[in-house]
Amino acid sequence: MKMNFIYTSLLLFLSITSLSIISVVIAEFSNLYIPIEFNENNQMYLQVKQLKFVLDKEDQLTVKDGDCVTTVDLAAPNAKEIKANRTYRQIMYIMV
Repeated sequence: MKMNFIYTSLLLFLSITSLSIISVVIAEFSNLYIPIEFNENNQMYLQVKQLKFVLDKEDQLTVKDGDCVTTVDLAAPNAKEIKANRTYRQIMYIMV
């Protein structure tokens, strides 16, 4: 009787584990290709609906829509920021 309980418990554990693994393995992967364009200064930009995203050579990301322009510095973190494992960046928000 004790062996039957152990066998049933082991079988239940393996069933649950295999179902968990199968659900992870069945994940879908796909690539999404989006059109990247270049402006007159050879800066790459991305237009998504009413938003325009521009990343310039100084790692400044600018997001433009009909009403405002928002800019954030996306430069690589310095040694102090890496050590602290956090950083804050100034965001400039301009209403047009």
